[in-house]
Amino acid sequence: MTKQPFRHPVVVIRWSDAHARPQAVEYLESEVQQQHRAEPVITLGLLIHEDEQGCSLYTEETGPDSIRGLQFIPKS
Repeated sequence: MTKQPFRHPVVVIRWSDAHARPQAVEYLESEVQQQHRAEPVITLGLLIHEDEQGCSLYTEETGPDSIRGLQFIPKS
């Protein structure tokens, strides 16, 4: 059996994220309806922690106990 390449499991999470549009762009009020929604996101990462608040993923292991690319995704 081969050794796992990472210390934590690889996961794919589908979730809805808030978004911001550039402040320098002008919108007509009629265009707001098209922007008034969460943005669907698919995130791939290594799951380091999960609880009732959400989950924390990272993308790189940089040493025996260090990581980079940490991201928090709240529970919906």
